[in-house]
Amino acid sequence: MSGERSAMIQKLSQKWKNLRFDKDGTIHTVRGVKNEGTDSSSKKNEEEPKPEPTASIFELSLLGNTSPSDFRLTTPNAPSCAEPTDADSISFTLVSQLSQDRIWMLPYHCKRWGDNPMSVVIFTDEDAEVVKNKLVIEGCSKEQLTVQTVSKTRYDPNGTDYPVNVLRNLAFSKVKTTHLVYADIDFWPSESLHSILNIQSVKERMASDAKLATVIPVFQMNRRCKAYKDCRDDNIPFMP
Repeated sequence: MSGERSAMIQKLSQKWKNLRFDKDGTIHTVRGVKNEGTDSSSKKNEEEPKPEPTASIFELSLLGNTSPSDFRLTTPNAPSCAEPTDADSISFTLVSQLSQDRIWMLPYHCKRWGDNPMSVVIFTDEDAEVVKNKLVIEGCSKEQLTVQTVSKTRYDPNGTDYPVNVLRNLAFSKVKTTHLVYADIDFWPSESLHSILNIQSVKERMASDAKLATVIPVFQMNRRCKAYKDCRDDNIPFMP
């Protein structure tokens, strides 16, 4: 083991030694609460653990993120690329990450992607379940949409960082389909994208090569208003 890697592991071990892990992946810091009693029978309770919720397992880098710029090449529980897949098993999840000011775009993504799997992570202090309920009211599928959040206050209290790769890795972790379509939230899928990906010849090509990646063309439309302002009501009706 190289000296640099050994030093990194030692540093991370020190960081994690007071963490308690829940089965759902949430981790907590544990601070000792000193017991003032002198009875020898109570010595084993001298340090009474007091858990304090901190951040998700991804936020504290337990899956490889040592900084917000790290990009994971593997994801736990992802489908194996070594096992053969038949065309009928090919399926797709739309994956994205976004900040709170982009949440208004999600119902449009839901509508365009249809009643099909989506996994999104939002950089916000809002509760994930609360956000999802709002999106379901606006037309997103309760069964198909997975929403996770990373606390902005907890992760970036100074407002100087946007942990794009942490968010992206976390979104990837909930994918259960054979393939995913990743797009930043500003890149809206066309209304026919999912149906095109499910054309039999496309799925057969995907099944023939487990490491095949497809680049989906991106087009930018001209603004429908001259002033430099948000004119979404003018633009959206013209989007393909």
